[in-house]
Amino acid sequence: HDTQRSSFIAQQARAAGWSILTAERPKRRTNASDGLSKLFSAWDGDGDGAISRADLARLLRFVTNTEVANKILDGLISVVDSDGDGLIDFPDFARWIRRGAQ
Repeated sequence: HDTQRSSFIAQQARAAGWSILTAERPKRRTNASDGLSKLFSAWDGDGDGAISRADLARLLRFVTNTEVANKILDGLISVVDSDGDGLIDFPDFARWIRRGAQ
């Protein structure tokens, strides 16, 4: 179930060309890293360099138009967070999105 939850966001981002989350589709498909960086910045709502539970809640509230339970948010973060600090940093995020794209 955690894998399904973690891939949901990656699938949504891919399906929408990231437009839901960045307000625009990446212009150059040749630089995937730049696109991931922009997407990460859009998800990092407070700009602190990590996606927190609050950032993820804001994003999912926007995408789903509903509140998401803390248990689900914590489950998503735990699947992605490699160092256990409760935050999704850019390397974690990039692995998550790329894993979902496969």
